[in-house]
Amino acid sequence: MYTVEQMRDLGRRLRETIGLPYSPVAVRVYEGDSQVPACALRPYRDKKIHYGYCQAVSLVKTQNITVALSKEDHWCWKPLMAFGLVDCERNTEVYRHVLRNSGIPDPAQADNYFQNDFPLMPRNDQRVIVLAPLEKTDFVPDVILAYCGSSAQIRDIIAGIKRGTGKAVKSEFDYMDSCVYSYVPTHLNRDFRITFPDPGETGRACCPANEIILSIPVEKMEMVVEQCEIKKSHYSNRPLKEDGTIKPNFPRPQFYNELYSLWGLQTGEVSWTEEQRGYQA
Repeated sequence: MYTVEQMRDLGRRLRETIGLPYSPVAVRVYEGDSQVPACALRPYRDKKIHYGYCQAVSLVKTQNITVALSKEDHWCWKPLMAFGLVDCERNTEVYRHVLRNSGIPDPAQADNYFQNDFPLMPRNDQRVIVLAPLEKTDFVPDVILAYCGSSAQIRDIIAGIKRGTGKAVKSEFDYMDSCVYSYVPTHLNRDFRITFPDPGETGRACCPANEIILSIPVEKMEMVVEQCEIKKSHYSNRPLKEDGTIKPNFPRPQFYNELYSLWGLQTGEVSWTEEQRGYQA
């Protein structure tokens, strides 16, 4: 597994390669206090204040600090449930409140969603969630959150993932609970996930509305960075320029002409060769 120094280097390389607005966020869940980094801000213990999980993420992104959230620190309800810090058993008064506020008016549908789709970690009241800027982390994370500032940035990471795995990134989308969906599914199933920041994250945590979150299992981070660097090298050799106009009969890569010729269709001007493209048959 990675060292802290390797993690910091991978965080820097991904940010610089993709042009991310912030260092990726390192996230790790500890089952108790004993291994929590001493440098971490503990909001209630240190300042007698509470933060929402999304607010802690934003502090990490923008202020480059490490934050540790235990049960007493949270000021928003969904992370308490998803991280297994509180009771939400079926057929209880708590559960009735959960269903009523799930965003699904029909009680039966809400119950089905919560029982089958909402990700939950096993119960442990002593669990602590630690977040840090990956480039300055003092621990090896479990999941890395890359906050992309545009669809182009997340597209470029996805290109690297497809190149390295041979698979497209799959995800399910909700309009709420980005605190839950950006971490827990990837923690549990060790796969990539795309998440939209929810209204609380954009409203209370000052997250720009155009940001998109890509969750990366730590064991796949090096592959992602290396493949993104390769894709960036390929892109730099391709003279594709956007100038805001729609042009017919635009210059195309060499392989377009090769395919069109095989299909008996018209060929045209070449924009870049296979050598420039970085691919060789």
